[in-house]
Amino acid sequence: ETASIPPGPSMLASRPDIIDRNGELLATDIRTVSMFAEPIKVVDADDAVEKLASIFPDLDRRSTYQKLTNKRSHFAWLRRQLSPKQQSEVLKLGIPAIGFRPEVKRFYPGGPTAAHVLGYVDIDNHGVTGMEKYLDQQGLSDLASAGLTGVNTLEPVKLSIDLRAQNVVHDVVVDALTRYESKAAGAVILDIHTGEGLAMAS
Repeated sequence: ETASIPPGPSMLASRPDIIDRNGELLATDIRTVSMFAEPIKVVDADDAVEKLASIFPDLDRRSTYQKLTNKRSHFAWLRRQLSPKQQSEVLKLGIPAIGFRPEVKRFYPGGPTAAHVLGYVDIDNHGVTGMEKYLDQQGLSDLASAGLTGVNTLEPVKLSIDLRAQNVVHDVVVDALTRYESKAAGAVILDIHTGEGLAMAS
């Protein structure tokens, strides 16, 4: 049953892919799941905590126990964005009152190469800085809250950045920072005809 799960945005609300000027992928959504509990249905909280700790060594046992024993609660997050293997292991434990909710996780194939341009999202897939925040400010958050950002509904956002040039500039700036023992370093490549930023690193 999912009746006790808090209402809200579409469970699978998506963000558009972000690509460079040549179509190379800079940011995309990955389907994942998050684990929750329905405390009012928990039979043995101590047993549940011990079993979960066997899969998640860093589990905060006290906090988890408190969540599972709150009989006034119908819903409590236990762990966000699990891997398929972790989900499978939890399912094998057969703990009553534990469920999974589909979610999305933002993935950046290029790692930190264009991180300051792209920005990042929080655990709930909301833009915090950079292009990710800009997208939300352009109405993406409103679409998501209305449940209108499902799979394959959003066109990719193309940046003027050229990932090939971006990789080179990033490496040069990192090298200069190390070589000259600098406190900071930065570089930008602009198309002098259009003013477009082809690469920028700081």
